[in-house]
Amino acid sequence: MLAAPVAGHAQQVPQQTRGATYSFDIPAQDLSGALRAFGQASGQQLAYDEASVRGKRAPALTGAYTAEAGLKRLLNGTGLSAQAT
Repeated sequence: MLAAPVAGHAQQVPQQTRGATYSFDIPAQDLSGALRAFGQASGQQLAYDEASVRGKRAPALTGAYTAEAGLKRLLNGTGLSAQAT
């Protein structure tokens, strides 16, 4: 399970899915929309506090990434990070 920014942190990808790669074609957009698209594309369940991502932007995510690397790239520059649960 993935969760994104709750109190400035996002849950990371579970150990069993870390090696899998997913194809992403997510345009640059608000972070909330990018996280929803990421969850749909990767099949990961996301949970996050909307207030913590409001007003933040995510870069485009295009190509093949592990869920962990893709999430890290989306959160890059937002001041938010991923945290394993």
